[in-house]
Amino acid sequence: MERKNPSMYPSSSTVDRKTIEGNRRSRMRNLIIMLNSLVQHQGLRGPATLPEQLEEATNFIKRLQINLEKLRERKEKLLRVRNLNSRMRSGVMVNPAETYWIPGINVHQRGSTLEVNLITLSTSDNYPLLLETVGTFHEEGAEVVSVSFSVVGIYVFQTVLSEVHDSRPLVARERILQRLQEL
Repeated sequence: MERKNPSMYPSSSTVDRKTIEGNRRSRMRNLIIMLNSLVQHQGLRGPATLPEQLEEATNFIKRLQINLEKLRERKEKLLRVRNLNSRMRSGVMVNPAETYWIPGINVHQRGSTLEVNLITLSTSDNYPLLLETVGTFHEEGAEVVSVSFSVVGIYVFQTVLSEVHDSRPLVARERILQRLQEL
């Protein structure tokens, strides 16, 4: 009588496990391809390994979460300012204890022009801060084109426009921004 080798005739459970594992791997491969198509790739290098692709996707998602949180905070601040402005326009007296302190230095760049917006309380002495801001521009080689301010309720909004005469305006912008944050 002839003996049958069990490895030659796999049982149905072995076939089922192999099929299930093959299907699982296929689904994972498809999911990774979909994830890769959603990620904005930073470098134009050759094909990345699977761990590199997953690391890049993880970093991309973390950056998106940080940006989303910053945008939510900015939206919240803007809504508070809008609410405060509408209350002031409607003639409602604003209690300084109710208001939110929204300190701010916002820097916008358009070509070689830098626009710095300072938001301070009108109860504080704003003149030295404005002088230091203008001084920072001069020390970094930027020409101040105009300075303006307006007082709305308890806030003072100051705007400084300058021209950066540097061969690398982005580097100059970063230096100026860093120095303004230290004020």
